Amino acid sequence: MIKIYGSIKKSFLILTIFLILSSSFYSQSSTFLAISDIHFDPFHSGVSVDTLVNSSYKEWDKIFHDLGNNQFNNYYEDSDYTLFTSFLKEMSAKSSKPDFIIFTGDFLVHHFLDTLYALTNDYSSYASNSFIHKTFGFITSKINRYFPHIPVFFALGNNDSYTGDYNSVWNGAFFHQTSGLLFENFIKDPKYKKEFLGTYPVSGCYSIPFPFGKAQRLISLNANFLSEKCPPNEGVHGKDVLDWLEAELKAARKNNEKVWLITHILPGIDVFDTMDPINPGDKISSAELFLTDNYNDTLIAKIKNYSDVITACFGGHIHMDDFRLFKDKPGVKEPASVFMHVTPSVSPKFGNNPAFQIFNYDRTTFELLDYNSYYLDLAAIKKQWAHEYNFNNAYNQKGINRKSLNQIFSDILDDPATRKNYIKFYPGKSSKSSIKSKWVGNWSGINNLTDSNFVKMYNKNAAKNKPD
Repeated sequence: MIKIYGSIKKSFLILTIFLILSSSFYSQSSTFLAISDIHFDPFHSGVSVDTLVNSSYKEWDKIFHDLGNNQFNNYYEDSDYTLFTSFLKEMSAKSSKPDFIIFTGDFLVHHFLDTLYALTNDYSSYASNSFIHKTFGFITSKINRYFPHIPVFFALGNNDSYTGDYNSVWNGAFFHQTSGLLFENFIKDPKYKKEFLGTYPVSGCYSIPFPFGKAQRLISLNANFLSEKCPPNEGVHGKDVLDWLEAELKAARKNNEKVWLITHILPGIDVFDTMDPINPGDKISSAELFLTDNYNDTLIAKIKNYSDVITACFGGHIHMDDFRLFKDKPGVKEPASVFMHVTPSVSPKFGNNPAFQIFNYDRTTFELLDYNSYYLDLAAIKKQWAHEYNFNNAYNQKGINRKSLNQIFSDILDDPATRKNYIKFYPGKSSKSSIKSKWVGNWSGINNLTDSNFVKMYNKNAAKNKPD
């Protein structure tokens, strides 16, 4: 009897300890949202531009609701009011209180200035700056209404300026005049105000501590100054941006801080522009880069040099669901030192379905534990958001990290099931922008971030570029 009681007591003690440890483990797991490339379009929602110009952006919600056409924009168009609102409603229904949101940029519709000029015949910078500022106010305040008290850590996209695509102006009016809106509606916490306003109004970059966890920092890089499409008189400031990044990473290392780096434009290959004119199976002699050669090489080197500091990177720009690996050697099996998650877009501009992602992460270690991706099938008769896939289940992994992504990279080449999932999820299950016949180019771009390495890897495997 005593032995039985002792055994029961011991079992109860073990169970209690297990429950305590389990509770402690799960209490560290929390969520954040990842979004990219909203590209809000105020011009094609059934409301005249004159009405919007003559109204406060705080009235726009009611105006769009009362006067708008309440129809979703389609593939190859940007996000109208109906899509933008639907996206926010769905995201808040799925995760109303995330720890934070990571938004990797492009607030504004493509060709904003050209459309505005065509509709108003007013080419004055005062008029265009004012309307862009209103649009930023509308976007940021609407997101804030759905996610009050939730910080939004953002990067600026190539469309986010007063002066057109890829045309950031160093220490210009756009940075100065949007800093207040972005801090109030996105960053929010007064204790970060000095750090944010210390750099953003000049460069569009900022570096601030995370509100959760210790010794963790977020660095937002404005890569527009590094782009090959940036005007030369502004592109010279790419060196200033990279010098600033180096100083921030150096300080983080000294202070034993770990860093998440967010940017809009990716380092590496512009796979779409490179592969678009190429027939499946054809070899190539060169590749297009998103950044200038020099800035691309320098940024990649800095990321790899601080692989002990940078634990994750987040990018956008390509509108698709993808990732990048930073390696010292470009081979398929070579280990990666850093990874970049590429967040799919809300805008369906490139034939993709709108999407967003909910991440699970560890508040203590900042490890990415898993994510669920949600999408809106614009081809469906009844358009409604749905669960697309769970990362760990779809790819048979445990967490998003350099090792798991390196395994997926290898499996895309060797395993038809993994390749099928990668091809399917890349455009959010859209057949409009399928990469089925050119997947080798996209796969090569994951791992090979310079022109020469990409060409070698692609040409070696080009013959595999056929539909399964």
